[in-house]
Order: sequence, then C-alpha cells, then structure tokens
Amino acid sequence: MNWSSMAPYYAVAAFSVRGNELDPQALAVRENSKAANWNKEFVKAAIGNIGARGNDMRFYVKPFQDSQRGRYVALVFLEGTRAYALIGSGETFQSLIDAQKGSLSAFSIVTATGLTVGHSVPEYLGTVMRDDPVFREAQKSGSSHGSSVFKLASGQDLYGMFEMIPQSNLYVLSSAPLKEAMKGRTGLWWQFLLLGGGSGAGGCGCCIMGDFTCGKRN
Repeated sequence: MNWSSMAPYYAVAAFSVRGNELDPQALAVRENSKAANWNKEFVKAAIGNIGARGNDMRFYVKPFQDSQRGRYVALVFLEGTRAYALIGSGETFQSLIDAQKGSLSAFSIVTATGLTVGHSVPEYLGTVMRDDPVFREAQKSGSSHGSSVFKLASGQDLYGMFEMIPQSNLYVLSSAPLKEAMKGRTGLWWQFLLLGGGSGAGGCGCCIMGDFTCGKRN
C-alpha cells in the first residue's frame, strides 16, 4: 500500500455487504499510525451496520472512538454486495468547515443519526448533536433540505438551513442570528450552497471523499 498517496487516511478495509450488515474481509493499516494495532473485529464493531438507507446511497460515513478515546471517521463506499472504507481522523470534512471560518454563519456536517463529522469546534467530532434546533428540524421534516427561524431559550432568534448531501447519510447544517442573516442572506445562501456542493462534489461525492476509481475525477 502506497500510504503517501492515501493521505490523510491510514487504514483501508474491504467488506462484503449483506443487507445492512458490513462484514470485513480485508484490512490494511499504516505502520506506526493510530490504526497500527487494529484488526478486522475492531473495525467491524467500530463501523457497525449501515442502518436505514435509501436505494441510492453510495457513501456511508461513521465517526467512532477507540478505547483511548481517539476519534476517527470512516468513509464507506457502497458497491452492491461489496464496500470499501477509508479511515482517518476526519480531516476531509473538517477542512471544509475550517474554510468557512470568519463567515457570517456557523456550519456543521452531521450524519442522519446526529453524529458530528465536522464542526467549528473540532473536539465535537463523533459526539451526538442532540440540542441543535436545525438538526431537529431536519429529522422532523424528513425533507432533503429546508430552512426556518428558531427561538432559542436565551430569547435570540436563529435562522437555520439544512441540506442532505446526495447519495449519503450526511447533512450540512448552517445557522446564524436572524438579524445578521437577513442583512447578508444572499452571501449566506451562496456560502451554504458552495459548502454543500463541495461536500458532495456537485452530486459526485466520491471525488471529495477520495474515490480514485470515479470517472468524473480529473
């Protein structure tokens, strides 16, 4: 394995897919990396099952921790009865969030079950987003995208938007104080659309997620 070409990932796994269950068939880990002592049993327990998914899902993302509370993100590419995973520390998604620093809105990327994949606070990786009103609205609505105004316990009005990244189990969330959002709502929408487009690479999530077999990659 040429690990320099795989950066920032340091573990690769191949699975057979039976329904929603992932059964690891092979695992390669980079020497002297955080994954150096992993085995197939650990990877199976860490990534778990795919859970509920639509017929069009091609990318399943799962953040997880090890016994030393190290935090990781697995990017699983689904191909019929087979699947392949790239595992790293979440740099791919966090870099998208970091690129928005200083913007009007706060952004985050979460799974459909609320596990944080990218956040303005990097330490939130893998934690459950229970109290975010924008995520609760996304779950309640069942829609792939939407926006609303929320009244916080502090009395502040918050404007939030969400969009599901196509063919994945991920949402991009955005929120800003209502007054500020209305002042710069055009710029806010463009930031949101560009971030969502970057996460899904214009409808081709394999490109941003490192799938070098994708024919759309230049």
